[in-house]
Amino acid sequence: MANGTTLMSTATSVLDDVIVSKENKTDDFVIDVPGTLWRYGWPPLCMMGLVGNTLVLLVLRRDGLVRTSANVYLSALAVGDSLVLMVASTVWYPVLAWGWWLVDVSTLACYAAGYATGITLENAFTWFIVAFTAERCVVVRFPLLKLRLCTPRYAGLCCGSLLVLNIDLFFMDAIVVSNDVRRCLHCSVALP
Repeated sequence: MANGTTLMSTATSVLDDVIVSKENKTDDFVIDVPGTLWRYGWPPLCMMGLVGNTLVLLVLRRDGLVRTSANVYLSALAVGDSLVLMVASTVWYPVLAWGWWLVDVSTLACYAAGYATGITLENAFTWFIVAFTAERCVVVRFPLLKLRLCTPRYAGLCCGSLLVLNIDLFFMDAIVVSNDVRRCLHCSVALP
C-alpha cells in the first residue's frame, strides 16, 4: 500500500509540475503580447505615418495652397506629427519593445530625451491644434477680422511663439529634488 501511495504522490507531483510549467508558459506569453505588438506593429505604423505626413506636406506646399493660414497650421501639425513619430521611435520604442532604456547612457542623452519628449509629445503641438481651432472660430464668427488676423504671417508667428513658450516647460516637469540631489524623472542620472 505504501508503494502505491508513493507512486500516486509522485505521479501527482509530476502532474502538478507539468500544469505549473504550462501555466508559466501561458503567463509568459500573455505578458509578452504587448512587447510583441510593439516590436512588430510599431515600425509599419510609424512608416505609414511618416509617408502620410510627407504626402500632406507635398500637397499643402503647392503654389496655390501656400497662401492660406490654415495650411501653415496643417503643415506645422504634419511636421509635429512626424517629429512625434521619430521621437517615439528613438526614445520610447526601445523601452516598450525590448526593455532598453537608452536615456541612461549620459546626462546629455537624458536632456535630449526630456527636450524631445516635452516639446513634441506633451505641449507644443497640442497647442497648434488649439491655435488652429481659434483661428477657424475667428474666421466664422468675425469675418471682417479674418483679413487682418488670419494670415499666413500671423499663423507662422503663432506657431513660432508656441514653440518658444513651450521650450522651458520641459525643464520643469522632469527634474525632481530629493535628499538634496537633483534627479531626472526620465532616467536615473543625477543632474548637476
